[in-house]
Amino acid sequence: MNRAAQAAAVSLVTSLSLCAVAASAATPADVAPHEDKARTGQAQAQGQAGQKIVIPISIFSDAQLGGYWTMRMASGLQGKGAAVTILLFTNGVRLADNRAEDDFGLEGETVPISKSFADFTGAGGKIFVESDYAKKIGLNEEFLRAGSHFADDAQMCDMILGADKVLSF
Repeated sequence: MNRAAQAAAVSLVTSLSLCAVAASAATPADVAPHEDKARTGQAQAQGQAGQKIVIPISIFSDAQLGGYWTMRMASGLQGKGAAVTILLFTNGVRLADNRAEDDFGLEGETVPISKSFADFTGAGGKIFVESDYAKKIGLNEEFLRAGSHFADDAQMCDMILGADKVLSF
């Protein structure tokens, strides 16, 4: 990826992250002036629990650092009570291919992708793989990592529209 494309990607991710933070921030009308900080924090935590969050992943590289970090964040959000769905599309589909390398993460801190997927889905997370791109790379049910499911464009659109938040890292 050239520098201009990298800068555009960083700008997009920053914009999306700021939009997600702004959309979730409480306004003065949401918090009565007489409430103390403990009650305010409790109300915010209750508002976060149960949120439907969709995280699209479109990256796959030899190091797979972006996918690794995104899975860590998805698991963290899930641990805070959010219902998290991961959508794998374009090159991100390769994360669900059990023929691909299974190491995930930084040097000295690797986790098998298969374990990351199993832990995430075992705790209630959902992983969907865009079916058209999967077909293009020869990914079928036989090679699909456990816990992953195929979805077409219409199904993915419905998941995005049904989400409280769509995050991109």
